[in-house]
Amino acid sequence: MGSLIVRTIKGVSDNGNIMEDGMYVTGVSTFTGNVTVGGTLTYDDVTNIDSVGLITAQSGINVSAGNVKVNAGIVTVGAGVTISSDFIHLRDNSKINLGIASDFQIYHDGTHNYFKGSTSADTKIIQNGNFLVESSAGETILRGLQNAGCDLWYNDTKRIETISTGASVYGALKLQNGLLRENVNRNTSAAANAATALNLDNGMVHWFTTNLGAANVKMNVVSGAGINTDMAIGDMISVTIMTAVSSSSNFIEQVRVDGVEASAGVTTYWTGGSAPTDGGGSGVDTYAFNIVKTASARYDMIGNQVKGS
Repeated sequence: MGSLIVRTIKGVSDNGNIMEDGMYVTGVSTFTGNVTVGGTLTYDDVTNIDSVGLITAQSGINVSAGNVKVNAGIVTVGAGVTISSDFIHLRDNSKINLGIASDFQIYHDGTHNYFKGSTSADTKIIQNGNFLVESSAGETILRGLQNAGCDLWYNDTKRIETISTGASVYGALKLQNGLLRENVNRNTSAAANAATALNLDNGMVHWFTTNLGAANVKMNVVSGAGINTDMAIGDMISVTIMTAVSSSSNFIEQVRVDGVEASAGVTTYWTGGSAPTDGGGSGVDTYAFNIVKTASARYDMIGNQVKGS
């Protein structure tokens, strides 16, 4: 326990010195009222302050629970900290270090702002609602919607949007370098026939390595959500069918969409003006269909047949 040394003690009405020689206390003193020190109370005079109430130091350090320790210039707070002012101001390159080993830092170097992690773990931004990244001018740059998609914007205009079945691009799509690759649904176990459904969830190119199973085949283009749901009016998709053939009497005559017959909503136009009447005698026949949605469950289809022989 330290000591409290007071040189002069005065009465309440300040009517003269009561104890001019001061008071020297070696034990514990209890005061029920205020204690005022007219001079300077320094660390030489007080080595410990033990208080069950509030201690205010000059501009104010308020600790209502836990503890505050200062060691070698580092302040350790044992409980929460509440800042009543409007901001915390750190100078350039002053860092907020998080984690026992300062694994994550937030700081400004005078030019750039940094969120810097020193481990290989992920950096997560978790928000219960939607997530927005905006410019200082209020323009949207990135938007993530809870239980929905994520959008990328250019100059406050949405350009890329993720949807339930993939992604939508608003505007041109340019590949600077590299390959544009397409998944091929390769079927080696069944021949293509009227009972075959071309599920576009498996890709836009379907390759049947066995023979085309019949003449005048009407195949069905489908998807998990339904083509009518996946496509907006004015959209177009391209479907390619490749099938091995061993008889010129087997060929594809028509393609349905979601099971809709040509007479019920699919208008087919064939390159050359007429539908195929036969197939190649051997090799591989290729059929390409460009499907344009003109209205709900209504389509124009432009087909082309290339015989293998």
